Amino acid sequence: MYSFQEFHKKLLRPSRPSMYEAEANLLILGAARSGTTLLATMLATHSKVGVLFEDLWGGAGRILARQYKGVKLCVPNQIELNYYWSIIDLVLARIPKLRNVTPLFKKAMSRYSISDYVLNSELKVIAIIRDVESVTQSMQKRTSRTEQEAIAEWSRAIEVMHTVYEDNSSRMMIVNFNSLVTKPEETAKKLCTFLDIDFEEAMLQAYKHTPIYKSDGIEASKAVISEMKIVNDENIKNRYEKLLNIAI
Repeated sequence: MYSFQEFHKKLLRPSRPSMYEAEANLLILGAARSGTTLLATMLATHSKVGVLFEDLWGGAGRILARQYKGVKLCVPNQIELNYYWSIIDLVLARIPKLRNVTPLFKKAMSRYSISDYVLNSELKVIAIIRDVESVTQSMQKRTSRTEQEAIAEWSRAIEVMHTVYEDNSSRMMIVNFNSLVTKPEETAKKLCTFLDIDFEEAMLQAYKHTPIYKSDGIEASKAVISEMKIVNDENIKNRYEKLLNIAI
């Protein structure tokens, strides 16, 4: 006899996504509250880049007239390394009230996993990292997460991004949030070099177009050097330091 969890995992798991559904060739990742929205908007202001904001259905392939068809998702609450939806998830997703009570949704929300997206050999990944203290404080301020829940979420994001980089270093760029807000032009130019497109001045006006967080400019004062005192896992600390060392 299968347990409920085994039944859900083994018998109702759909086939892997088709290449059409995986046509996104740009994936933007990061922990929640780490600067993913500003980064995605900076990229989306470029004339050759289209980005879907937190699309959970794999729809980036439908973006028209752009060299890059991207999606921005937060790890792990919107996308995970290997998980994607089962048939029963797809049905229940149509019933909003069930999302808060069913155990099926105590996991990443995206229909497709990072591993599904990287099946596209043309995919490029851009991930952003930010200090745990700022991320945790921001999560607690804007959501109902406890400090430990926020730290756990940030830690999982670091673990996932580290794993993705190890397997896809030639097509992945890591962005340091501090560089993004203190050296936006330099950072934007490096992003363009990575994507093999020309830099456009409009990218520096991204703060005017962010869909949620409006501001009068890119706030350099938000840059913080992490002391990592609230993280006890040495493996996570080491992985964060490695990502920090290779970040632009």
